[in-house]
Amino acid sequence: MLDAADAAFTARGWARTRIEDVATTAGVSPATAYNHFPAKHALIAEVYAPLIAPLVATEQARAANGDDTTDTDPATLLVEQIRALARVCVRNRGLTAAYWAAVQDYAVRVEAPPEPDDEQDPRTIAPVADVLHDLVERGQAAGELRPDPSADTLCPILVDILLTRIALYPAETAEPLTRLVAGLALGVLAPERVAD
Repeated sequence: MLDAADAAFTARGWARTRIEDVATTAGVSPATAYNHFPAKHALIAEVYAPLIAPLVATEQARAANGDDTTDTDPATLLVEQIRALARVCVRNRGLTAAYWAAVQDYAVRVEAPPEPDDEQDPRTIAPVADVLHDLVERGQAAGELRPDPSADTLCPILVDILLTRIALYPAETAEPLTRLVAGLALGVLAPERVAD
């Protein structure tokens, strides 16, 4: 079912993909599909989550090993993570655009930030902002990145800008996208590094 959803969301986008159509393509009944995915938001998030899981895992491993303070400063690591995220998003542009649309749709519906126990929220199931969040938070705690705004505030904004650019500028490649988002991040967190 996830493969059928991936193909459908990539080809048709968020608005034109229905769970019923995905179920038919996957060879299951719509009832079976809804038993596994109570909403289309949850389905696309389950399809998208494996794309960002390696980036989140890399950041979690770095945090567990304390690797972000040894050889490389947090600002450089942040740019590297933004670049890695931009590459994943560009490589999976159609699916990323559909995921972005799902996130916007869900955020407007619930009118609230993500809740960790919300099993339908694509922001919780595929937490793209987590790719940057812990790195920023640790850099701020170490005093190597400015403390304001918090990682909780800034990282979703940076991710939203990145995802919006993917959806609205289909010819944009990863490197200019990285420069834009990293420039914004560093302008806020490490303005002395913006010229770098």
